Amino acid sequence: MMTVINRRSWSSAALLSCSIQLISIVSTSCFSWSPLNHRQHTQFATLKPSSPQPYYSNSGGYEWNLNVASGDIATTTREKLETLATIANDALTEHGSDIFKSFKARVAVISQSADEDTQQDALRLGLVAAENIRKEDELVASLPFYDTDGSGLALAPHLATKLVYKDKLPEGYDGWTGDAGLLAMLLLNEMARLNVDGSKGIDLPTRKDGIPSLMSAWVTSLPSPEEMSNLHPLMWDEDDQEVLQSSSTKKIYRIMDDIEDDSSWLDENAWSLDRETFPETIKLQIGDSIEERQCFSTEGFRYAVSLVRSRSFFVDGSLRLLPYLDYANHDDFDSFELVGGGIGMLWGSAKGALLKSGKSLREGDEVCISYGPKGGADYLLDHGFVPPMCKASSTGGAVTSELTFEVDD
Repeated sequence: MMTVINRRSWSSAALLSCSIQLISIVSTSCFSWSPLNHRQHTQFATLKPSSPQPYYSNSGGYEWNLNVASGDIATTTREKLETLATIANDALTEHGSDIFKSFKARVAVISQSADEDTQQDALRLGLVAAENIRKEDELVASLPFYDTDGSGLALAPHLATKLVYKDKLPEGYDGWTGDAGLLAMLLLNEMARLNVDGSKGIDLPTRKDGIPSLMSAWVTSLPSPEEMSNLHPLMWDEDDQEVLQSSSTKKIYRIMDDIEDDSSWLDENAWSLDRETFPETIKLQIGDSIEERQCFSTEGFRYAVSLVRSRSFFVDGSLRLLPYLDYANHDDFDSFELVGGGIGMLWGSAKGALLKSGKSLREGDEVCISYGPKGGADYLLDHGFVPPMCKASSTGGAVTSELTFEVDD
């Protein structure tokens, strides 16, 4: 049982907030789970439920059936995805050596597999090996951070407050959405810089020759708001979000409130004061077409936060967006998380992110990573799907639940 007090009314003098991680065989406050083994695990799609239905479980209590609609590439044609993959690969071929110290992969369209062992029903773009990867733990790709000036591809929250928006946000700015919100602001700025009717946003960070082409190809290949309305809970319609709100210990309404509060404050104190820098809408060249999208607005910010939550990684002490490495899809088995480490450079060693293979691969095989040891609710709210590892066997598998108690005097 969870007692929730609206955090907007918290008193700083009297606040008790304790998060208790409970391990239980069955958690009726989370999701429904099915006993599956490695060969039988069924894919949970990155799609909203077509008809979510609560049901009464054998263990007692109502649970939400997460067996959602099977996925396909419906909102984006395969031809369009092939074009976006080609643009990304062309940028890698021409400029990849300017930033990546290793990149033994290429971007490809990843379709739904007929193999029951597939990890996601609705995949989009991914990475495949560009050469044979001979062994487990072999380095496939490495991306330097360039944390000091942001001159590379990687985006980190401190670049928002200390560089890009240094003169636009108050010192010590800390929104409800935290680091995810700061990364979302950086992502919106990258989109605004690509406006086809003339660059908008703030022309920072300053990047080396070639790197802007890589950034442009990555930004324009990201799922559109229309796609994300199927791919991520933050972009679902209100009815589906209401089902999720009542079915999970991780409350989506809290995240939505954070987004609305931050975007309202930002609009009042920054965006609406300078629409040349903070355009409400922009036009992007997406493959062969031009698409108009929300940018520095509540809808644009929500879209950007959904992208950040689904694509960011906590590496080397910071939440980060890691373009191109983030194309790698999740697999529970034979895969590693992205890690931080030293990368050999001409002048010595630099910090960066390392993508290593979890197994030997042949050229053309998909390169997968692990998105980390999270609970099912976290996976759904972060990435829009629940992987097999988060399902507990009815004979004793463990599920992690979180109970949060908030007391206001």
